[in-house]
Amino acid sequence: MPDGTTGNQDAWRIFRQRDFTGGENRQLLPEFLLPNQCLIAKNCIMTGEGVLETRTGKSGIYTTPLAAGITSIHRYCKSDGTHHLLIQSGTVLYKYAYDGTTVFGTPTSLATGLNAAKFRSVVWRDNLILTNGIDVVKTFDGTSLTTLAGSPPKSKVIKVYGNRLYLVDVANPNSIRFSDLEDPTTWAALNIIKIRDNDGDVITGISPQSGGLVVFKNRSIWTLYGTSLDSFRIPEAPNSDSIGCPTPDSILDEGIFLGNNNIYSFDLTAVAPISDTHRGIIEIMTLADKQASFAAYDSDKQRALFHLGSLVLCLDGRYKGITSWDTLSAKCFASLTGAGDDGAILIGDTADGMVYKLDNSTTDNEAPILTEIFTAYLDYGSIFRKVWRYFQPEIESLGSMASSIVLGYDIDYTRLEGSLDTGIMTDNSLIWGEGNWGEANWGGILRITKAFYIQKGQGNRIAFSIKALDRIRFHGYVTKYREQGAK
Repeated sequence: MPDGTTGNQDAWRIFRQRDFTGGENRQLLPEFLLPNQCLIAKNCIMTGEGVLETRTGKSGIYTTPLAAGITSIHRYCKSDGTHHLLIQSGTVLYKYAYDGTTVFGTPTSLATGLNAAKFRSVVWRDNLILTNGIDVVKTFDGTSLTTLAGSPPKSKVIKVYGNRLYLVDVANPNSIRFSDLEDPTTWAALNIIKIRDNDGDVITGISPQSGGLVVFKNRSIWTLYGTSLDSFRIPEAPNSDSIGCPTPDSILDEGIFLGNNNIYSFDLTAVAPISDTHRGIIEIMTLADKQASFAAYDSDKQRALFHLGSLVLCLDGRYKGITSWDTLSAKCFASLTGAGDDGAILIGDTADGMVYKLDNSTTDNEAPILTEIFTAYLDYGSIFRKVWRYFQPEIESLGSMASSIVLGYDIDYTRLEGSLDTGIMTDNSLIWGEGNWGEANWGGILRITKAFYIQKGQGNRIAFSIKALDRIRFHGYVTKYREQGAK
């Protein structure tokens, strides 16, 4: 029987759902969700098979916390095979020769007395170049941090494109300055490009793409073609004159960014929304929260994480589905993308002075990961009232199998508001016929496939819920039902 369809068993029918590639849908009314979508898939990812699995947790990459929260993280791998990690905490930059896996003691102080504004960086010509818009542009060679020669402009934005270094001049925020070819220390006065100057807007970010440089402003997006003063060309019309990007740290060179009301894809010629499932959440964010948002991309898993104030949205690049995570207590992200790295995402904590790696197979640094799934309300293609016999989930434990799990159901939205509460259910007694089967321990069982019977379950649409404090994989479910009056 294909997934998401029904099978006939005399008057009783069997429905199976094992496709959740639609992710969450927080935008539509519940009755308009597709069968492969969920109202909630909290702290979940979508696997290659299209089922839901609890995300991996975080674990510290060093043992002694720094004095303040983490503002930025910078990966720097040299051609000689050395691997460095620079960590910004308060007004201090720390360094460590981090191999990507081994937990170390405490990072070493590299520079003090810096401005606390967030640094952005690029690795170019075997050096790490950093800028924060207030301090002079810095360069790190693996040993010492020095001022980049040539008096480049102060900038909050830094990229490499066409074998030149590009900066957005904070003193002239519609001007892009670029270095000489293959030389980050020479900045000719004429090496400047202005993007629709005097329009009341400013450049917020740039992204090098194959064949051009995409330029973002708050309310428009442009493409710069060419690689020199002789070949530069900007079309008269922008790629978009209504969609822009208010936050530079959400722009991913993989062609994704956070706009004012949605998450978008982009290339040299077009801008398009990836999904409307979380548009409402983004629309109600304040401008300050949008500007403080940040993102990272895991190329190995084809997932993008967008930190949006009170939650993290996880976009699966294969299915274009989105799930929501808790905030991970993150202030910044970085991807391990150097030679020999595994592509995992690093998390700079907002308060505790720690950097974490998203690779913990059991917990969030020894804290449980709350998994919450609330499926779509489905009517199985029939407008008639139905009688449900049982719900049979297939749930695999990925953790210790020592925690509890709470299963529930709701018919025709009678418990929708309470079911969407992301706190842990406190009433775990066995309550037949009231949408809660109670709390059941794993008891050493690797997989739950038990049928939970529904007493007096009648209505038009039904949804099912799962809560767990251990990592799980939800392979889907089978439910048995018949139309009311059928024999």
